Amino acid sequence: MPTPHHRRIGRESISLMAILAGPQIMQAWRHDPNAPEARAYYGVPLGHRVQHAVYYIALAAFLAVMSHDVHQMLQGMHAGA
Repeated sequence: MPTPHHRRIGRESISLMAILAGPQIMQAWRHDPNAPEARAYYGVPLGHRVQHAVYYIALAAFLAVMSHDVHQMLQGMHAGA
């Protein structure tokens, strides 16, 4: 059961993330599709983009499995204590 202390830390973390995300949000809001970096991004061959998408999905799956395993280990340690 989360304590009030945990909730406060959560709110502080979300506030910090929102503040740090501000410049990126403003940059995305002012996006110029004709900027050289935007043209270069869309100039990347589809095969490379698909390959990187597969890598990210594999990474997300790996991290999900590892998070589950750590959770199970911690539950076992907590139950044994």
